[in-house]
Amino acid sequence: TAVDKLFVTIGGAFTIADKDWFVADAGSQEQIKLALGASYGITEAFKLSASFAMLKYHSDVADDPVFQFGVGGDYAINDVLGVVADVRMLLPNNDADPTLSFLVGLNGAVGSNASLGLGFQGIVGLGDKATKGDLKVVQATEADKFAFAVPIRASIWF
Repeated sequence: TAVDKLFVTIGGAFTIADKDWFVADAGSQEQIKLALGASYGITEAFKLSASFAMLKYHSDVADDPVFQFGVGGDYAINDVLGVVADVRMLLPNNDADPTLSFLVGLNGAVGSNASLGLGFQGIVGLGDKATKGDLKVVQATEADKFAFAVPIRASIWF
């Protein structure tokens, strides 16, 4: 690359199905998703990353784009074990307040072609209307503004 230790990605997904094709009760379906990400190796053990995404949905409720951005870091404890942390903000468009999500976790190498990950992820609404709407965010009740998950990841490559 032109800048040592800098890795930039760009991606997109486009749904070609007509809006009427989707099941009415299924909620919003992504129509367009464009994403840009970058990571930079600060040291051999620490990598800082940032991402930005724009999503447009098939929905009668949400016609304007939704924006998401985040920052994170990966720290390699040794050749096998690493720690990850990530914070993301979702800015909805349907008169809802933003949501903030975070992740902390561990990644471990399994041999030379596989890895496992385990984490704790939470999402919290940043206002009275943060959990209303028809977007792909956690649909919590009014009394439950915080939701969490324990993601498990397994990867193998050849």
